[in-house]
Amino acid sequence: MPIQPPWTNPASLRRCHGKRRYPSITQAEIAAEKASYRTGELILAYQCYDCLRFHIGHADQSQKRLRRIADPPPIPSGTCHCCRGPIPNDRLQAAKDSKTTNVYCSDKCRKKAKRMRNQLRKHQQLQKLL
Repeated sequence: MPIQPPWTNPASLRRCHGKRRYPSITQAEIAAEKASYRTGELILAYQCYDCLRFHIGHADQSQKRLRRIADPPPIPSGTCHCCRGPIPNDRLQAAKDSKTTNVYCSDKCRKKAKRMRNQLRKHQQLQKLL
């Protein structure tokens, strides 16, 4: 007759001690994503072979290599860096006349990109404090 969980395995008590147990992989993945965002490190959800519940933990080097995101392709000139739409010719001409570069198709995209940069900067400053 096979052993039915939960069982009392001394090794399980050592390995799972202090780890939060999630009832489903979905809940564990949500928690792992939040922890990854908070720490700036790759944290994954996995099923424990001792307690058969789900935990989260730091990824090892092989897992990091598998999930490494390639550098995004360069954005062609004349394409908005925010929405990836075309930049109108009048905005490109105005930028050329003022000897600057225009990378946004509208003021809406420019403001959205500025908000995103500020949020990223605040997040990076917070990470330095932790």
